[in-house]
Amino acid sequence: MDNCLSCRHWQFSVIGHDGNRRPGWLIAHGLAACEHGETYRAYPARHECHNGQHERLPENDIARRAEWLERRK
Repeated sequence: MDNCLSCRHWQFSVIGHDGNRRPGWLIAHGLAACEHGETYRAYPARHECHNGQHERLPENDIARRAEWLERRK
């Protein structure tokens, strides 16, 4: 399935002004922006890619994202 959770374009984290990676602006709510969309529009992890630009992450990265999202509940 080509959903946001498994895509490298889903902006799960961002690099801050100090150069460190931190959670994205809406990830605490399970939402994140897509690199190929508007920066102000956030999508849930289950959202399916409709722009044909889905690039699958390695399975261990997908598992880490899913684990992080589960812990935040």
